Amino acid sequence: MTKEQIHAQILELAEDANTLETPIDDKKDLRECGLDSIDLIGILFHLSRLFPNIIIPENTFMATLTIHAFTELMYTLLQNEAA
Repeated sequence: MTKEQIHAQILELAEDANTLETPIDDKKDLRECGLDSIDLIGILFHLSRLFPNIIIPENTFMATLTIHAFTELMYTLLQNEAA
């Protein structure tokens, strides 16, 4: 599974993830892809229900970093599982 596929699955957790205007790129902030703070809060809310240890950040920048970090973590775990 690629990072892009993991990103896509994470974004599907948000109710309004279909508002994305451009594909996600590691060099872009998620907000540049059409997400706003409400979208990020929705994504993190769903992630926090799946993974109770996730701390929900209070601002958009930290929320974006959390989603990127979570994606990297999932990518690493999947790579290790495949090895």
